[in-house]
Amino acid sequence: MTVSALIIGNEVLTAKVTEANGAHLIRRFRARGVTLVSVHFVRDDVDEIVEQYLASRKRAQFIITSGGVGPTPDDVTVRAISRAMKREVVRLPEMEARIRAFYGGEPPHAESFRMAEAPAGSRLIPCGDTRFPVLACDST
Repeated sequence: MTVSALIIGNEVLTAKVTEANGAHLIRRFRARGVTLVSVHFVRDDVDEIVEQYLASRKRAQFIITSGGVGPTPDDVTVRAISRAMKREVVRLPEMEARIRAFYGGEPPHAESFRMAEAPAGSRLIPCGDTRFPVLACDST
């Protein structure tokens, strides 16, 4: 099994946040005997994410993305991966329900539902109490 990772976010590349996901992935994959062929840092730019995703697909069986799935306009990972996979962006009902539950009785901000979006054909991976979606999407 070969994997390539895309760490996405302007805040990572400008050092506004300390990136920790890359090192975490490297350790986890090594411990499991998974060959990590590359880790790429990419800006929040749809074209750049698409380009790096397509290049990574030539080298690895699986692509892991991290970042760019929040509720703000600069979070473009879902849109970019959907474009790269030639799929529509859809809203996952299970994620929409989780977002509503997170807000309790208060109505969520409309932007919050961006976190329920995914490439068509994606499925939510159960991850305990995490607020952020973890998705699997077969590329075939």
